[in-house]
Amino acid sequence: MQEGVLQLYENRKPSAKKVIKLLQVETTSELERLTIDHLKRYIRSLEGKALERFLHFISGSDCIACDSIEITFNGLGGLQRRPIAHTCGPSLEISTTYESFGDLASEFNNILKDDQAWSFDIV
Repeated sequence: MQEGVLQLYENRKPSAKKVIKLLQVETTSELERLTIDHLKRYIRSLEGKALERFLHFISGSDCIACDSIEITFNGLGGLQRRPIAHTCGPSLEISTTYESFGDLASEFNNILKDDQAWSFDIV
């Protein structure tokens, strides 16, 4: 029984590879494909607590508690541009106006650095 509990815990522990596998997205343009490439690169750059904070932002849980994460796109730019998480889905709405990986990473890092601003717990 203890092995079963440990295996369940290990299956729910996030890794970059597991989180990327959860992403459900349909790209219809080159900008959307580029944005997803940036997002996957960003997820691959996360480890440990940073990856848990990212997953918590999107799903409300710092472990894998969902079967998929839906990704949708918007064209928000300027001061309106930001990643928008919908934890009841879970889903992530992301802008296609990022000019580089650095822009996307910087925006996510700014959101995730202070998780007290959006913190809540469901699991």
